[in-house]
Amino acid sequence: IADVHEVAKVFQANGMAFHYHNHAFEFNKLDDYKGCMMDLLLEETDPALVQFIPDLMWIHYADRDPIEVLRRMRGRVKVVHFKDYVMDANGYRKFCSLGQGIVDLRKCYEEVCALEMPYIAYEQDADWTDGDPFRSAEESWAFLSELDK
Repeated sequence: IADVHEVAKVFQANGMAFHYHNHAFEFNKLDDYKGCMMDLLLEETDPALVQFIPDLMWIHYADRDPIEVLRRMRGRVKVVHFKDYVMDANGYRKFCSLGQGIVDLRKCYEEVCALEMPYIAYEQDADWTDGDPFRSAEESWAFLSELDK
């Protein structure tokens, strides 16, 4: 936490902002603490210095409620990563087109709007289900385009 603050101060002094992007490991319970690393980051960092870029897929994959996490980050988010996934027959996580997986991105979109988080970033990782990143990008764009209708 101290290191995060020092880096964020340097960013701020140079006209930039520090934004922390999560994966699933930040939600693992810590041995010597009642919560997880994300709890510490949210509770012990200065909101004026440390912002967040929540990745909804990783939050869901960590077995956390993305809506709850978004609410806890209120006022500290400018960009939300929308990403989706499925679990294959072997129990392995596979990324997929937005809206075709198990993250309730429609509900997340409504919350992002309600919390006035201004930007959504679509992130297409390399481990997609059908092997065609261009088709997945088209499907994801179609899904995002329908959210506000």
